[in-house]
Amino acid sequence: KRAKAEAPFGNEQAPLLGLDVYHRDEADLRDKALGSPICIVRGLLSPTTDDEDPFALPLLRRDHGATKVKMVLQRPMSKPGWKLPPQTSALRTLGPYIDAMRRDLEENTSPDTSKPLEFAANVDTSSEDMAPQLDALKTLLPAWLLWQSDEDALRFVRQGVPGMTAPQLYLKRKGVWTGGHEENLRFSSVNCCHGPGSSRWFAVDPQHASKVRSLVKEKCQVDIYVDEGNWWPDPSWLRSYGIPVREGLQQAGDVIVLRGGTLHWVVCDDLPSVHSSWNFGVQCAETFEAALERAALNDVIRYPNIIAVRSLLLDLAAHLVSQEDTDAKLLAVCSQSAAVVARAARRDEAAIKQARLGVEGEPDGALVIRCDACGADLPVFYSRCDSCFGCQNGTPFMCVSCGLRHRRRHRDISAVAKQSISEVEALATKCASLCGAPPPDFTAPEVGKKRGAMKACPQCAKLIPNRCETCPACGGCAVRKRSSKKKKDGVPPAWTDAAAELAVAATRDPQKVVFGPQRGPRDVSAAPGLSPAAFESQTPSRAPSAGSWADLGAPPPGRESSGSWGDLGVLAEPAALSTVVPAAALPVEAALPPAYLDLAGVPAIVSPPNMRRVASEPYEPLLLDADVLRTAGPIHPLVIDDVLPVALVQTTP
Repeated sequence: KRAKAEAPFGNEQAPLLGLDVYHRDEADLRDKALGSPICIVRGLLSPTTDDEDPFALPLLRRDHGATKVKMVLQRPMSKPGWKLPPQTSALRTLGPYIDAMRRDLEENTSPDTSKPLEFAANVDTSSEDMAPQLDALKTLLPAWLLWQSDEDALRFVRQGVPGMTAPQLYLKRKGVWTGGHEENLRFSSVNCCHGPGSSRWFAVDPQHASKVRSLVKEKCQVDIYVDEGNWWPDPSWLRSYGIPVREGLQQAGDVIVLRGGTLHWVVCDDLPSVHSSWNFGVQCAETFEAALERAALNDVIRYPNIIAVRSLLLDLAAHLVSQEDTDAKLLAVCSQSAAVVARAARRDEAAIKQARLGVEGEPDGALVIRCDACGADLPVFYSRCDSCFGCQNGTPFMCVSCGLRHRRRHRDISAVAKQSISEVEALATKCASLCGAPPPDFTAPEVGKKRGAMKACPQCAKLIPNRCETCPACGGCAVRKRSSKKKKDGVPPAWTDAAAELAVAATRDPQKVVFGPQRGPRDVSAAPGLSPAAFESQTPSRAPSAGSWADLGAPPPGRESSGSWGDLGVLAEPAALSTVVPAAALPVEAALPPAYLDLAGVPAIVSPPNMRRVASEPYEPLLLDADVLRTAGPIHPLVIDDVLPVALVQTTP
């Protein structure tokens, strides 16, 4: 559905809140910052003033000017909306963009708003050339804000993700914007503004996200998670429906600490600036409960999960067990997740045995995390297709379900076990015993697969019982709407079916013959049949059908394909066709009319058997009268003119 251009305002008036601001010297800074939906921490960084600063534009131009990045191209923000034009990207060199930023600072210029704005987003720092920038961040920031630190739960991710498990740079000019979104899998985020400009932030607290989603669905026909990053709301519109909105200015040297479930959107509204950002995972139960909820929601809306949460929880559980951690809530989450993995692995094992696939161990150093076909997490079993290695669009590593379907294309499929199921079950049992919970039931059905299990609420994405029609969390309708498309009444049947019915009709109207290409269902009243006097006893009865197009076979000897015949895809002798006009019944002095080709109810005109098809010899049109036309449906549009029933026949000397 297309989004409405404008939605009416509500009658409520929620407050406009600011961002929480903390200073580096405050007591309990970590607890305050991590407990806030979004806050600014000041005093950790200093604005960039020296040209030799790692984040200064001259140094970035000198060291990384030749770096090619995917430049985001976006339209200037003229007015808010829930369905903004899609953004595109282009591979460009970073140097000219930095030069434009420096001109904006020195000459007080601005980007041309008549053209798409360029935004140098997601500049990776994984290369060794970015070591000065990474070292500066590690020196100035506390450990609980750093990536891959001992307090970061994302350090257990087996495959790094740029921008999440490692910082990325964002170079902004005036007017560039970032549409509304949540952080990936609702993990917390850090955004550092290195200056010299600033950015304006808008945010909605996590507890109001489900209300925003249901409201926008109702008023604007937009799912904020499906169109994530492509909407920019008007804060006054949200406030008119009782949803508080936060607004604040991030100045040079400020650090934004954001809880992952907070909806937010950002714009650079003055001078150019350089930002760095990454995600980190607070090692607590709330972090992974939110991550599992968002992963379930992504499965519902078919959005890929860029981090394998189940595999991450298995590795975290093994670490907690080895350290004998006492966080009961986190251990319970790990135990439940491991039990889900074990039950799914049992079903995969049964499918592998039924398919008679061999199971081999995973080689040392292998790093297979997600299915190449569907993106599913692969914590225990996966399938490998040797034929897909080296193929451009190949899927060499797949989940068991995708691998079994893939056997229809490639037979050389083998199953690989990353670890044994008993190890996963033992880990789940150990976590349950440490937190004082009963041992999990490994025979229970998998979540979301059978009746009586759990499902994600379409409104708030909370996991609720599958039998619920009303969500106990948000009170919204939890029944997924079915398609409202209904079969239209009065639609004529397919023209081949109508032709078959008209073939046995007693009376036929010659004025309803349709020639030429048509759109949609058509009137297919057949042409009149030949009179008995035309053929007398020589008129044959309708021959049996020639079968499908493939059954008609190759062209007969001595015949060459023409354009129309090539479009039809077949050539055949008239004797093998379902409808035949015998040439002997026609006057000798008349030019031979074309015969009729009936392909499974699709009539078409072809040349008679004794007519040579030589491109160099002249052809002339022959108008077909009613005595010649004998067909059960309209003549094929590929060989008949749009106005008159014309066929090309070879003239005789």
